[in-house]
Amino acid sequence: MDRAKGAITTPDMEEYAVAHTEDLSLLMVHSVMRGLTEAMVMARRCASVEEDLAMLRAKSIADEAEMKSAKRAVMELTRERKEALAEAEKLRTELKARDDDVKAAVDAKDKAVADLKHLVGQIEGAKGGGGVGV
Repeated sequence: MDRAKGAITTPDMEEYAVAHTEDLSLLMVHSVMRGLTEAMVMARRCASVEEDLAMLRAKSIADEAEMKSAKRAVMELTRERKEALAEAEKLRTELKARDDDVKAAVDAKDKAVADLKHLVGQIEGAKGGGGVGV
């Protein structure tokens, strides 16, 4: 009832006061039709806003799912990175140990070559010194 009273404005009342009795019903119908038209426009706007809200909710849900997927991918990549760094450190340690082994082998070879040269020198010296005295 309050909405109906609110739909009738002061200009409407002035029109009603001036109108003839037979025109009164036509004017009231016009006023009611104008109020119904406004109500339909508002209803359409509300429906449109509800549709927009539903679309935003669906998009929000999709975005949340995408965010979870991205977080999972980041966590997986972080884990793989940590594993790769650990593997690289392990390989670095192994290579250092092999490098030390190679250095020790080269040093042993160099010492063996030096010893061999020394022995060859002694053999040649013994041959040379023994051959002169014979």
